[in-house]
Amino acid sequence: MSDSFQRSNLAQSMEAQRAEVEHALTRSPFRIYADRMGQQGAKTINILQVAWILRVKRGCETVFTRLPELLASGERLAKDLRNLRDDGRLGVSWREYIRDAGERAILLIDLLRESGDLFLEHEAAGCPPVLFYEYEKIMDGRDLPVKSNFVLLRIIPSQDVTVDYSRRRPFVIIPPRAGHTAGVGAHEHDSQLGVALREGHPVYLVSFRREPEQDQQLSDVAYAEAAFVREVIRRHPRAPLPAIIGNCQAGWATLVLAATNPDLTGPIVINGSPVTAVSGNIGDNTFRYIAGIFGGVWIPMLLCDLGQGMFDGANLIHNFEMLNPERRLFLKYAELFRDVDTTRESFLATEKWWSSFCLLHENEICWILENLFIGNRLGKNMAYLGSGRQHVDLKQIRAPIIVFASHGDKVTPPQQALNWITDVYENEEEIRVRGQHIIYMVHDDIGHLGIFVSSKVVNREFRQVATTLEAIEALMPGLYEMCIKDVQEELAPVV
Repeated sequence: MSDSFQRSNLAQSMEAQRAEVEHALTRSPFRIYADRMGQQGAKTINILQVAWILRVKRGCETVFTRLPELLASGERLAKDLRNLRDDGRLGVSWREYIRDAGERAILLIDLLRESGDLFLEHEAAGCPPVLFYEYEKIMDGRDLPVKSNFVLLRIIPSQDVTVDYSRRRPFVIIPPRAGHTAGVGAHEHDSQLGVALREGHPVYLVSFRREPEQDQQLSDVAYAEAAFVREVIRRHPRAPLPAIIGNCQAGWATLVLAATNPDLTGPIVINGSPVTAVSGNIGDNTFRYIAGIFGGVWIPMLLCDLGQGMFDGANLIHNFEMLNPERRLFLKYAELFRDVDTTRESFLATEKWWSSFCLLHENEICWILENLFIGNRLGKNMAYLGSGRQHVDLKQIRAPIIVFASHGDKVTPPQQALNWITDVYENEEEIRVRGQHIIYMVHDDIGHLGIFVSSKVVNREFRQVATTLEAIEALMPGLYEMCIKDVQEELAPVV
């Protein structure tokens, strides 16, 4: 009886089984795997703790830095109110303020209504590209043997601009397919398109439709872009090979294009492109932590399942805006309320491309995450394209590469834009031996979108790049830093 009772005692039986399992684990590879997982988990927790401490410290420093300014503003306001009261003008000023605030509120509400109407109209039209210039369609990815939703457009210059279509180098500008519709960086006169046209270059834009083709993969996109570049070369046989401009997400896509077609392109300019998306300083650039903290690709896969195999680009825009919720939820509309009578046109133009979203297939968004934001395979030359498993080797690129980054970019900090160079090449000597030219520029404070949208940056940095491509090609192979300095001439005094 006692023996049977001992065998049926649940607690003791479980204890014996646990001891047996632990003994087996010490002699199996599972124990080694468990220890390794524990070490990696502890390392991750330590990194997150350090990051959290740094973020809190930086937040406190920001508050303490702004607090004196806030108190000084409060004192000035109280002083002005006292002066108005002493002068007997407080009531009149208050009524004027209420009237002005009421008018601005009405204008703001009407502007938001107009923005919503434009959004609905743009969506109903299929989200065509939002461009400042007129354009004509040259090629359509639907007509290629491997179909995609990408389209090649030729930008038609304005009447006051003269373009040399026979001998000047053509520019092919690729906007990012990063959630919003095509048109970022090209919806104003002072844009990359405008600068290139004013310099006399033919300009082409690689646009895309909102919805991808059935079973479309990123290898199909690379195939279409290569076909587009070949068509541009055919149209300008006496001109140098076209310069390819890739902004943000289109930057690493441009590298993929050049790596798989090394004899096809002229100089490559990538602006704010996260080629090595896992790089950065601990506690900074929180955008790169999201995929790891929330478990990798399962959330995009779930969203694709809910979208019947499609990933909505609105999720990417939401992530971008939540980097600074204070700006998104309050400051944006507070500044619009303040300047509602002067910023109507610019607000509507920006919202038109920023608030219309494109779609991606599940395989496209998962390839991006697995090869850039989690696995860093592209930067390690371990990425493969399509079902044919075409190897993407960045060392195969023969055209000069110009990389533009900024310390003020919270989405693609300089480490993400530049560290792929040290990952791909052993040292500077290997760059020289391979005959490669890599030139990088780092801006002090411009934000992510400003790298390729800001008219000030476009007219200064991008213009200098566009006008020195021939000089860059003539350089000896190697790694260079490009610094642009403003030189002010002073006339000598007349004696």
